[in-house]
Amino acid sequence: MKINPKVYKINKSQRLLINYNSTEDICKAIIKISKLKLDPKFILKDSDYRINVDEDNKLWFFLYTFKTPEIDSEWVNFLPLNFTKGTDFNQQKVSLIFFIEYQNHLYCIIGGNAFRMIQPYIEENFGINLYSRILDPEKDELLTIRTRNITGKIASSSNFYKSNFKLIDHIKFGTVPTEISLKLDNTDNDYFSFLKKDSLDSIQIHVSNSLKFRKVIEFADLVEIIKEIKYIEELEKKNYLTTYEKIDNEKLIEDTLKEHLVRTIFDDINNTLRATIKPINKFYFEFCHPTKLEKFYEADYFHLIELDEEKKHKVFKQIIDRNRIYFEVITRAVDKFGTQMSYDEFKFFLFGVRIRSYKNGNKQNLTSGMFLQHFNTEFEIDKKPIFLLDNNWYYLQDSFLLDLNRNCERILKNYKINSNILYKKWDLSIQNTEKKYNLLYKDLKNYLVFDTITINGIELCDVIKYDEKNIYLIHVKRGFDSSMRELYNQVILSARRLEESKSSKEKDYLKKCFKSLVKKKQNNNINTFEDFIELFDKNIKYVMAFSNEKSNQPIEENIKKIRSSIAKFSIIQTSSEMKTYYYELLFAQIEH
Repeated sequence: MKINPKVYKINKSQRLLINYNSTEDICKAIIKISKLKLDPKFILKDSDYRINVDEDNKLWFFLYTFKTPEIDSEWVNFLPLNFTKGTDFNQQKVSLIFFIEYQNHLYCIIGGNAFRMIQPYIEENFGINLYSRILDPEKDELLTIRTRNITGKIASSSNFYKSNFKLIDHIKFGTVPTEISLKLDNTDNDYFSFLKKDSLDSIQIHVSNSLKFRKVIEFADLVEIIKEIKYIEELEKKNYLTTYEKIDNEKLIEDTLKEHLVRTIFDDINNTLRATIKPINKFYFEFCHPTKLEKFYEADYFHLIELDEEKKHKVFKQIIDRNRIYFEVITRAVDKFGTQMSYDEFKFFLFGVRIRSYKNGNKQNLTSGMFLQHFNTEFEIDKKPIFLLDNNWYYLQDSFLLDLNRNCERILKNYKINSNILYKKWDLSIQNTEKKYNLLYKDLKNYLVFDTITINGIELCDVIKYDEKNIYLIHVKRGFDSSMRELYNQVILSARRLEESKSSKEKDYLKKCFKSLVKKKQNNNINTFEDFIELFDKNIKYVMAFSNEKSNQPIEENIKKIRSSIAKFSIIQTSSEMKTYYYELLFAQIEH
């Protein structure tokens, strides 16, 4: 007979087990503790369990079986009384716990209703930790993954993938995997090879707090699996799945990290007010509400609020451009306290500033939050790289930075657009803004310039390029720094809105985009909405385009010299989300 069991690992150091001297005593204790909760008179008899030893494989076995109390089958309540009268509908279920010890490590499989008995004593992330020792992110094929989300509003999420989706294309910052189903690479990965039918066969596993194979096995296979598990547990764990650490130390956050954020803003005052083209030590960041991204972008206007002398909230400015919030807050501080204001005065002011966003005609705010909660950026503190993302702080481990460089380099190399699409050079002495660069493509054949056209706060793109088969929706950003986080937001929100509009009957968003295009006289021989909408029947490709102001050398060839971890992470995250949910994503580095 063959079965498909889950393999769990017992944590011998669990507080209720730590005082037992032998494995046999541990197994008995697990059974007794559970049973005594239900029956204070329970006694574990010798006849209830069986111990055996496999001398050849050096394995020790402990089998405990029990039957659940007799209950009537559910059919007795379904069928009419004249059918059930006098018929025995009682049923019993056999449950079991099968402990296996190998080289002082205790594993188990269960049957029936036994999970609740072992649950308090299993290693919580056993399967995930085991897989982390043998994973190959570029070759292992991801089937499903469930994650716990650290950033954003969604507590957890599940994704299901079509064929040939690699693990490396999924992993996102801010998530911790809790369940993964995948196929191990069948070329370089020999783990559990005894389960393969032939050299072309692949091993498909499901890992969580347990390990399970997507095939039925015999008892001899189980023995080999246990031996293989023990060998894998001796391998060094790879930090690919959890290479960052969320900072929960409130004292550290309040006394050091927030202090560093405020100090950085204070030191950036002169750069902000002077608006120089090439400022020294400019503070790079992306400014957005930490949990309500789309609503923040869709807002028609913003209230900037301060605490007055009576510590009451008062609006000191209403603006329509979210990109001016930072400037206006800094300007307000200087207006209140003068150019010679002290750091403490500035800090007190910032801690009292709130940002609220609104839609026209609606007094209810879309978003509300402290000014300092809106920053996504990165610092180096005590020689450690630290992320601030969605109002959460994270340490970055060295392994994360290595993976960041490697994955970003891979993506930029593999998903480049043809150089003839964005062929105009970016002369920063002339085109000193993104708008001025985008307008270089105005009126050129097969180009449409959408720069500054926003519908409900969301830009479709900056530039469209199309040919017979493809349409490229190009989003342009000057520089390759923390502001790339904003480019990520723009691309994802655009793709989401385009997908919704294409599938709707009215196509309202695209209609408004076209009307704005015509109004600005940038429709470039696309004279009807029907002609415009036909463009989106082509292969849709999004493009993240950026400059490297320090050099024309490709970023991917000097990835280690790029200091912005957020810029690199934004490339990886956008690539992953676009491939998973929306359209193909390509990249372009604009020469200057």
